[in-house]
Amino acid sequence: MNSFNELLNEDLKNGLENEKKCIGLINKYLNIELKKDNDEFSTFDFNDNNNFVELKSRNSFSNSFKDYQIGYNKIKEAYKLLCKNKKVYFCYLFIDKLVITEITIDNINNIEIRKGGRNDRNKNEIKEECFIPNHFFKVISNICNVKVF
Repeated sequence: MNSFNELLNEDLKNGLENEKKCIGLINKYLNIELKKDNDEFSTFDFNDNNNFVELKSRNSFSNSFKDYQIGYNKIKEAYKLLCKNKKVYFCYLFIDKLVITEITIDNINNIEIRKGGRNDRNKNEIKEECFIPNHFFKVISNICNVKVF
């Protein structure tokens, strides 16, 4: 059985590979030139100082859940950026497609907070999480051709 740290490192490695493969699709869709944030502790994966994007990779189909989980810390940071007139986007790479939504002051209140997380890495990671309704999202690409996990 793999340890928590081994499983976490594998997830991080896969996530970084997916970021490299998806950034071009995201840039093209938004018609901007985002760059990878090289600070490993940054809240968002990509930005151009005005637009901030987080990419989550999921080993499931996009219609598997009625809403998509995101860390509560990311929603709190999104709110701070929105108050500074910045734009915030969340993208999810699923087995079947890549989707995106823009978080705004108007729709941030429709994000539900409840217990969520995972326990498949030999550790209970259940905590307060945020859940964005999947109908908020638009499809960037139906053919991903990327390794999710």
